[in-house]
Amino acid sequence: MTASGGFGSEIRLSGPTGASVVIGDGVEPFHDGYDFVDIWMSIVADGLTARTLVRSVEGASPLSLHRFLRELADDWKGELPDRQWEAIEHGLTIDARRDAVGHVLLTFSLRESYRPDAWLARVTVQLDAGEEMTSLATEVERLLRG
Repeated sequence: MTASGGFGSEIRLSGPTGASVVIGDGVEPFHDGYDFVDIWMSIVADGLTARTLVRSVEGASPLSLHRFLRELADDWKGELPDRQWEAIEHGLTIDARRDAVGHVLLTFSLRESYRPDAWLARVTVQLDAGEEMTSLATEVERLLRG
């Protein structure tokens, strides 16, 4: 996982095939003045770039992306079951599961819209349950809270 600044902000996670998930995609998230945050998300692979705007409810909401990732990080022993997070307008779903050797497997499903003919791109990234997952949760919280 790499977090990079520069023009805007982004967090880049790479999967085992070289495909990447880019959270923020170099553009600062848009805060609407309430608890909604719009953030660009991308999946990039050899010959493919899928990009869409994702809306999350942040703040104190139990449905927030930063809270979902923090709960995964805090559960570094893997005592809680597999779980899923979905953006408000269904542009992104994250499925989280654990493997037998202490990794968190995050499958990012990015879609154009809810329409049946919309495109869908999916990539799975593997993070260590401890330090890497904690780092991701911290970086996403920083990015979304502005």
